[in-house]
Amino acid sequence: MLASLSSFIPNVVAQWDTFTTSIVETIIMLAWSGVFVFVLGLLLGIALTVTREGGILENRPLWQVLDKVTNVFRSIPFIILLAALLPVSRAIMGTAIGVPGAIVPLVVGAIPFFARQVEVSLAEVDPGLVEAAEAMGCSPVDIIWRVYLRESISSLARVTTVTLISLLGLTAMAGAVGAGGLGNFAIQYGKDRNQLDVIYVTVVVLVVMVSIIQIVGNAVARTSSPAHRAAKAAAAKTDDAAPSHTRRNALIGASALVVGVALYFVVNGFTAAPAERVTVKMGVTGAIYEELFAPAKAKLAEEGIDLEIVQFSDYTTPNAALADGDIDLNSFQHRIFFATELESKGYELTNIANTFIQPLHLYSANLDSIDQLKAGDQVAIPDDVTNGGRALKVLESAGLIKLSEDAGFNPTVKDITANPRGIEIVQLAANNIPSILPDVAAGIVNGNYAIDNNLSHDDVIFEDANLDEEQYWNLIACRTEDLKDPEKVEVYRKVIEAYQSTDTTDVYDNTYGGNFIAVGWDQDLLSDAAAEAQGK
Repeated sequence: MLASLSSFIPNVVAQWDTFTTSIVETIIMLAWSGVFVFVLGLLLGIALTVTREGGILENRPLWQVLDKVTNVFRSIPFIILLAALLPVSRAIMGTAIGVPGAIVPLVVGAIPFFARQVEVSLAEVDPGLVEAAEAMGCSPVDIIWRVYLRESISSLARVTTVTLISLLGLTAMAGAVGAGGLGNFAIQYGKDRNQLDVIYVTVVVLVVMVSIIQIVGNAVARTSSPAHRAAKAAAAKTDDAAPSHTRRNALIGASALVVGVALYFVVNGFTAAPAERVTVKMGVTGAIYEELFAPAKAKLAEEGIDLEIVQFSDYTTPNAALADGDIDLNSFQHRIFFATELESKGYELTNIANTFIQPLHLYSANLDSIDQLKAGDQVAIPDDVTNGGRALKVLESAGLIKLSEDAGFNPTVKDITANPRGIEIVQLAANNIPSILPDVAAGIVNGNYAIDNNLSHDDVIFEDANLDEEQYWNLIACRTEDLKDPEKVEVYRKVIEAYQSTDTTDVYDNTYGGNFIAVGWDQDLLSDAAAEAQGK
């Protein structure tokens, strides 16, 4: 079947295991967060309803607090909430990355929305029914259960459906914390690698998931509506002998749920990795690293070490995750970027191995030669300090600009002293430059993004020839504290040795046409760093 699909969606088939894993991750995030949002959001919505002015448990000070807190959290964009709740996720879930790390921000982000929806649903209940229940001496709990909730089941089903669909959309942003899922799959393999079939298939799967949620929600809302219940009651009166299957169906459903959960834990127990195996989490940015580390991953598996690749969507989160202990190693940056991060953020991290250097060429989708650049033409460069500084040096080498002699190793646009061509320099996120090349005259593109977006050497109008500078060598980093543990040092040594092999250089040369160049593999940085950390 996959063979027949490969002609239509070749890139999806090539990453089929990752694709199916992404679907599972999305379902897990949606299921767990959905349960917590429903329970906690329902309680908050009820509290907002019964404590407001005129409510059955009127308490204006409490209502004011609940109302203001709900409004505050509703106003925070989810991507900001993801970052703000990293410490909370780590405290509650034990990690701030992966599916567990996404649950807390998903729940906190959706509860206020759902609570307001619940409040609106309960407000639609006929006030006369509430007054009648109070006149009959019903307790507040009875009124909430027998009047508010019973009379608004249909409406609650609808707002639950809307909330679940919104949650599904939020899971797409959860990739920012390495949570995976379909959104992250579409970004890593679709957008960053310019594989449109990945994006289209992801959209189709999400549409199917939304449709299923909507169909089930509509069915529940329809069968629980007052009109449907009235018709069902009338039918029951005309045929008292007809057996009711409601209780039996509920028992079957509950039993199926219990069996399913039990099977999950049983299967998980049988398939779990043996206790003696070691898992090393490696943070990276971009699907290309999975191919670069594939030979090392296979070799390490034979030695009892499971190398888990954790994807991040930006250049700042991997170092934060490493410093916080959410991952064990990361490999995505060069030395100057690493040094800048340590200086500006105070991370206690150490460079333990060299990996490669990548050229930083000037690409164009509109020009055949650098000589065609004219006044007013836009040239895009990365907006982060280190890659942007290196890009400016490339432009200087090309004769397009002149930099101040006092600029240092990391120049900025403020250090430009001459611009003879009159070009306009546009600073953009490095991963976005390949996709906007048709909209600018030219752009400096990082090597991994050039490969991901299938840019060829024919698209290069100026080549970066400065490949001997060690500050641009990429590296593997770990927490400095881990170097005090001899056992971890030996595990990390095995990871480095597995990576710095001929199998990896074969990937460099055969898969990526020499766009990755092995450098510094003769330097034993790990031993030096471990000796220093252990005071030897």
